[in-house]
Amino acid sequence: FKQENIKEKISNYISYKISYFGVAPLPFIAIAGKYYRKVNIVIHYEYHQKDDKILPLKTKKLFLNEKLKCEQKNNNSKVAVITIETTTRINDEDLKQFSNANIFRFYLENARTNAIVYEKQLEEYSEIIADTIYKISKTDIEKIYILGACQSSLVFEVFRRLNDNKDMEKVKLNTIEDNRKWVTN
Repeated sequence: FKQENIKEKISNYISYKISYFGVAPLPFIAIAGKYYRKVNIVIHYEYHQKDDKILPLKTKKLFLNEKLKCEQKNNNSKVAVITIETTTRINDEDLKQFSNANIFRFYLENARTNAIVYEKQLEEYSEIIADTIYKISKTDIEKIYILGACQSSLVFEVFRRLNDNKDMEKVKLNTIEDNRKWVTN
C-alpha cells in the first residue's frame, strides 16, 4: 500500500464522527493515525480475546488507572529508542541491537492484554508518549525508533498526536517478528 492512497481515502471522511477499531499490522495503524489527526474519534474499541468480544473503552469521568512509568538511559547517542510496553514487557534481548542508543521505556508495572480500559487512560498515555517524541525530536537526535508491545489504539492515538513537521522525519517504523512488537520506519 502507498501512504498517498491512505491519505486520499481518509480525507473523504474528515467531517464524520468515527469510532476506531484496529485489525491491521501496527505499522499500518500508525500511518492511519497520522492521517486521522483531524478526525473526531468518538469511541475506541478493543478485541478481548478471553471473551471473544469487541468492546468499547469505558468513558467514565473518574477512573483509577495504572500510571505509565518511564525509565530513561542516556548513552549520549544520536539515536533514541522509545518502547511502549502495556500488554507485555519487551525483553532486553529485543533491545540488544540498540545497546548504544538513548532508551526511553514506557511501561506498565502490570503489563497485560487489554490493560487500557478507559478513553481517558488512552488519552493520557498517548499524550505522555507523543510529548516525549516531540521533545526528543527537538534535540540533536538523528533517528527515533519506536518499539511496542501494546494495544493498537495506543499506537493509533500516539501517531494522531504527531504533526507532519520536519523533525518527525526522524521517526523510523519497521516491523519485527512478533506482530505485537513493532518499530517505526
